[in-house]
Amino acid sequence: MIRGALARRVRESRDGRLIRPMRILVFSHDTSLYGASRSLLTALDGLRARGSRDLHVLLPYPGPLGIELERCGIGADVVPFPRCITSATEAATVPAHAARAVRYLAALRGALPGLDRATARFAPDVVYTNTSAVEAGFLVARRHGVPHVWHVREIGENYQYLPCRPRIACRIRRSDRVIAVSTFVQAWWLGARGKRCHVVRNGIPAPPAAAVRRRRIGRDATVRLTLPAYGVAGKGQHIAAHALGLLKARGVSCSLAVYGDALDRVYVEEVRASCAALGLAGDVRWLPFTDDIERIYADTDVLLNCSLVDSLGRTVPEAMARGIPVICNRAGAIQEIVEHGVNGLLYDGTAEGLATGIALLVDDRAMADRVIAGALDTVRRFDVARYVDEIDGVLQSAARREATRPARTGVSASGSRRWRCPIRRRRRRAGRCGPPPRRSPGPAAA
Repeated sequence: MIRGALARRVRESRDGRLIRPMRILVFSHDTSLYGASRSLLTALDGLRARGSRDLHVLLPYPGPLGIELERCGIGADVVPFPRCITSATEAATVPAHAARAVRYLAALRGALPGLDRATARFAPDVVYTNTSAVEAGFLVARRHGVPHVWHVREIGENYQYLPCRPRIACRIRRSDRVIAVSTFVQAWWLGARGKRCHVVRNGIPAPPAAAVRRRRIGRDATVRLTLPAYGVAGKGQHIAAHALGLLKARGVSCSLAVYGDALDRVYVEEVRASCAALGLAGDVRWLPFTDDIERIYADTDVLLNCSLVDSLGRTVPEAMARGIPVICNRAGAIQEIVEHGVNGLLYDGTAEGLATGIALLVDDRAMADRVIAGALDTVRRFDVARYVDEIDGVLQSAARREATRPARTGVSASGSRRWRCPIRRRRRRAGRCGPPPRRSPGPAAA
């Protein structure tokens, strides 16, 4: 157990502002360049450019994100720590989930000493955790008495939490500040009135000028559909494949490219077999994840978002910024930015509804042009400067709150305070330390 707080050093002036650069320790759940990591990189690069923020990132293993951080001049260390999520198929039964939960807790306990040493060396003012897939940042912040900011980007619809979802939800609620990527995510984890929670939508860097163009979609050419999503049932690849078969039956020439690693190999093989049975094996391409997003969008005429529940990632606003019409499932946070017929199309979650939406864009060019124009206007809300400003404001408010409250003591290895008897606590406050005096025995005892 670590008593006291590293934040108890001289670090602020009389008006409550830091007199030196604010030190931010960042926990990243992954080192690939999927959406959450790219959003993190955008935020850190913007904070670094301000010159008054000292950043350091802890990575669970080496990877492309570490290379990008080094290129941006941001310090990073590889300190192995586990993620608190697992595939839903790998923990489909209660015994399997229990076994994975035990292994996770053992790995987390083993990782804490190394994380403690890294935290003590950097001496942060704030600990910032990117995504709900990492619990270690919260525990380290509690053990060192440092405020914790949790940036929640997903609801975990495609995997299970370890040891259980209620534990992670409790940790999120107990963080000093919480950032949610959408109102839907905020309500999912914290309820409609989440305390100390700020909704900050992702910042999307402006694309190259050559990448912004209005697509001409029609029956005179093959319509290139793109679904960027890793291979799990919750991303809806089976719905897109079925819709492609319906479009082929209607005489619409189209192809489908699915970008993403196959996390659930059984599901992906089932979808591939279904495509072969429908005669679509040559029309559906399964491509691995790539961080060359400009190449993906250059080969896209219509972007699909078939997630059964979406928490509002990056792909939809990125496509909007490049003049690509989007068709999304009417579920989750996607309805916060996509308005049907104005800046995109929404469908009812079925393959028939998706096929109808694609056919509408193909046959109605006026509709397609109106949707593209509305999308280009909507994407202005995802400005990077606004995104960095809001995250920086949350981090500063957490640091100011820590600087004005007394030091935490008695924090256990699990991140919670030790239980103290309320009667003894009241006696200490009254100045009567020690155990209460014993009552003298009465006449009956004599």
